[in-house]
Amino acid sequence: MNIYDGVSTNADFRWYPYGAFQSKIHIGPGEGYGGGYQDIVNGYSTNTSFARPNLSTPNDSGFVPFGRWHTYCSGGYHAVTALGSISQGKSNWPSIELVTIGDSGSAGTRIFSFNTVTADISVSGSGGFGGNYIFSKQPNCDIELKHSVKYDDGYQSYENIKKFLPATYVYNDDPLERVRRGVIAQDVMKIDREYVTLVPAAPKFDGEGNRVDADDTLALDSNVIMLDTVLALNYVIKQLEATQKELQELKQK
Repeated sequence: MNIYDGVSTNADFRWYPYGAFQSKIHIGPGEGYGGGYQDIVNGYSTNTSFARPNLSTPNDSGFVPFGRWHTYCSGGYHAVTALGSISQGKSNWPSIELVTIGDSGSAGTRIFSFNTVTADISVSGSGGFGGNYIFSKQPNCDIELKHSVKYDDGYQSYENIKKFLPATYVYNDDPLERVRRGVIAQDVMKIDREYVTLVPAAPKFDGEGNRVDADDTLALDSNVIMLDTVLALNYVIKQLEATQKELQELKQK
């Protein structure tokens, strides 16, 4: 349908047999009042500008996109980006996903995943966008958030840090083949599971749209390791000071 204002402006509106509607601009102001978060529970809330109604059938490990857009520059790369949610199985809450697909997937896929329960933000990728990461958070440390507080000398932290296995390695996606120094997450996990965090791999789907689980990766939790390192150093300093004091006393005899 084409609407003409009789002067110089016209607008085109199209309805497709598969249920789609197209127009140049979509404006959904909603009711305009300030409501509460519970307003979105109703998929047909009139104060929601744009909404997808609640699912009537289970969505097992499927991606539910809300918005999708595409961009590229002359002679450049094509990128399609979408925001939505994906279910994580019956024992987990769905996560919020922001995904970018490069050149229809031939270049790679980058996914930012927001965990509903832990508030972790993990990043996974494939192809030219390879690499799995997880963003670290500032650890909650206030005593009002803790219970069963007990002070010790830090010996256990010292024992843990002492078990770290120094290693050299080259990252698989490093074209320069640079030798790095560090540790291996699988080795560190044997010392204390809290030293590592699981980073979900980028979800993959077969030809029928079914999700295929890929290999997840491990990332170091720098907050936990940092605190144990500080406590281990504190223990070593006190032991060193005690030894120096004994030496001074022996010299004075």
